[in-house]
Amino acid sequence: MDTPGQQRSPHAPLLLALPALLFAGSELYQRAELQLNGTIVSATTGCMQPWNNRCASTYVIEARDGSRQTYVAGSVDHALPRRLAVGTVVVKNRWVLSYSLNGRKIDDFPIFFYAGVAVLGLGGAGWWVLRRASRTAVAPHH
Repeated sequence: MDTPGQQRSPHAPLLLALPALLFAGSELYQRAELQLNGTIVSATTGCMQPWNNRCASTYVIEARDGSRQTYVAGSVDHALPRRLAVGTVVVKNRWVLSYSLNGRKIDDFPIFFYAGVAVLGLGGAGWWVLRRASRTAVAPHH
């Protein structure tokens, strides 16, 4: 409840909408832009101490042409799984959310959650725009 003489911020919907859009967009973009194609030749996993939480696996992935790429899978939704075995064949094409492990397609990105967050963010931004437009509209003369 507002106290007398105190107003709610007119920018509150926008202050909630922008972080929601950035959060959803960032996770979606980071998964989509990832490209991997090769066999894991090295895998190490480390966790933050003292509680062994927030683990991350660092993989060295060797392509057919012998080139190597390092990929770190952290504890976020856009990351591929942690603790994959050496010898696992990973194929993740850019701009596709699914990937394959040893030829088996995996489609585990929580797209509906992030779409929901984005819709809430767009709704908050739309609400802010409509509120701003209604406050600046000229009242008709009688």
